[in-house]
Amino acid sequence: MINNNQIANKQNLPQKEISIILDDSIKKLPKSFMSDKKLVDRLFSNLIGNAIKFTDKWTVTIKSEIKWNFIRFYIIDTGVGIPQKDFDKIFLEFQSSSTDYAPIISWSGLGLSIVSKILDKLGWVMLPVKSEVGKWSTFSFELPLY
Repeated sequence: MINNNQIANKQNLPQKEISIILDDSIKKLPKSFMSDKKLVDRLFSNLIGNAIKFTDKWTVTIKSEIKWNFIRFYIIDTGVGIPQKDFDKIFLEFQSSSTDYAPIISWSGLGLSIVSKILDKLGWVMLPVKSEVGKWSTFSFELPLY
């Protein structure tokens, strides 16, 4: 488990009570697949960092599943959620959700736009965002297995 207070202290962020859970499904994935390691690291870093940023308590969970010839990844948080009307705009540069929480967070407005560009470059597919305001959000994407 990652110690979130160490992350918060390193980045001068407020301390939070968050557990990062790596679901057992991750252990069942192939040990490797063809891709750009730097871009994949950046992709996960941005998605997990975003989930932490908008979650004060509880959990951020990383899950996966193999569907046909794809690996599907899920980043699920118990954060502030995103109004459905904002789903498309959050992937644009310098844009954010219209939740009341968003203005008090230090953000560049680039994290999810970078995620979108990385997915495009890798040829991976972002799946529709799912969220309930005040409760949770799920970001998911899939990559070809072969």
